[in-house]
Amino acid sequence: MFKILTVFALAILTNGINLTASAQSTEVKIADSLFLTGDYAHAKIAYKKLVNDTSKNGIWWNRMAFSYYNTGDYATALTGYHKALMLKPGPPLKASIYSRMARVNALQNQPELAYASIDSARANGYLQFTELDNLKDFDRIRNTPRFKELRTLVFNSAFPCMANKQAREFDFWVGEWKVYVTGTKIVAGHSLIQRIAGGCAILENWTSNNAANNGKSINFIDPVTGKWSL
Repeated sequence: MFKILTVFALAILTNGINLTASAQSTEVKIADSLFLTGDYAHAKIAYKKLVNDTSKNGIWWNRMAFSYYNTGDYATALTGYHKALMLKPGPPLKASIYSRMARVNALQNQPELAYASIDSARANGYLQFTELDNLKDFDRIRNTPRFKELRTLVFNSAFPCMANKQAREFDFWVGEWKVYVTGTKIVAGHSLIQRIAGGCAILENWTSNNAANNGKSINFIDPVTGKWSL
């Protein structure tokens, strides 16, 4: 099916057809399908025909640029990203564009531009700290102080409770514990304490030597009282 789609796409892209609205809709579906299946070499051609330097569809510009990035044409990718930003997209798309610009800037050994792009992505809701941790694009700058600072800011945006001092008051409790009968060396049970809900709550998993008394409890900060609640 994928090969058939590719052949069909190439036929449309190379025949120079003047597209009706219906035909353009078909071409959009083809471009999106090529993009989503990772056929960036053909996707960039499809999106280039769609944008034709006049399109006001920021998603198309972003996807075209990302396709050029994936085929190693970083200059054209950056041009596409800048064009997408000029169209004043909403925050989610801006976050995607800036984060992808950061990757190109890092690869081209432009650390200050990469940092600025990451910070702009964060300001628009970028939460993908795992990309900062794992993408090879950032290998050159991953150990720099500024990159580490930005990574922490993105992580804290994803998990705001992790940066909340009050929410960290019971971190000392997290772990596995043996629980003894008061004043003795007799083990009454075991307690596994875990952070949950992005660090916003503490879950206690209690296993008693008397199985009938097993149970769980959740501790969290009550948003009404501002105090810890069980």
